[in-house]
Amino acid sequence: MVVLYDQKASYSARAELDYEPVFQELDNVHSIADGIRSTGRDVRVCKWEDRSMDSCLNELTGSFVVNLCMGLHGDMKMSLVPMLLEQKGIPYFGNDAKAHLICNDKSLTKLRIAEQGIQTPAALVITKETRDLAAAWAEHHGFPVILKPTNSLFSTGLTLAHTSNELSDAITTTLPQHGALLLEQYITGVEYQVAVFGPYAGVITLRLTDGSTVFSHWHKSDSSRYTYQPEVPGDLKESLISLCRRAFRALEMKDVGRFDLKVDAKGTPWIIEANSSPSIAWGLSALGIALEASGVKKDDFYAAIA
Repeated sequence: MVVLYDQKASYSARAELDYEPVFQELDNVHSIADGIRSTGRDVRVCKWEDRSMDSCLNELTGSFVVNLCMGLHGDMKMSLVPMLLEQKGIPYFGNDAKAHLICNDKSLTKLRIAEQGIQTPAALVITKETRDLAAAWAEHHGFPVILKPTNSLFSTGLTLAHTSNELSDAITTTLPQHGALLLEQYITGVEYQVAVFGPYAGVITLRLTDGSTVFSHWHKSDSSRYTYQPEVPGDLKESLISLCRRAFRALEMKDVGRFDLKVDAKGTPWIIEANSSPSIAWGLSALGIALEASGVKKDDFYAAIA
């Protein structure tokens, strides 16, 4: 078995990036490999290199791959490695190219979820042609509003705008970088994260500790800014898991997914984000913590990967 990961240095320089790409932490990569080894399987860790894709793929032939690659360039960056593995007939753990494409497109994700009758915040796609509609839309739905790239991953590039001026400034700054933005209704409520991992699922409550109201990638990069609480009322827990299993299928996820939700004052759950490539490091990730809180054992967790 091979645990495959990438880093920024894995990719040939093609253009200057106007964002900081997100990759799996190297400590997490080795933690995952060690966890799989603890179940008695032989595991090696391999770094993806796009400069030598053919030799890298040849090295993987005949192995089962745990794909942790995130990609670097373009809207299809997370789909590259799954597509190449499939073309070579190499079996792998992780979502396929189609699921990554769906989840990387925020507007398509919302459409798929809404078609299941699941609540997701109202939204408007902002382009050069529609930016003049933003202020009126925000006034109608009420400030504050969330602005984010339509193709953002892991809650990167979020802006919480409280006024028309803040919204206009944010659009002016970020629209040229991304080409399209998603203007979204802001939901007030308690935040939860739901992990779906094969036959297992779990829920944790998220609490921000720095007074913020939006759980962004900036928070995720520093665990001192938030806490996870595994105590979730039983009825609510089962309801959120059922909801996210429906979303999991609607987004055509295959092996693993993590969902960010809010439950408002009326008790209505809203799916805010869907992550098709969450970290699967036991004890070091929201997914692992949520599953452990639901009674899943570490060995069973890693044994379920293959």
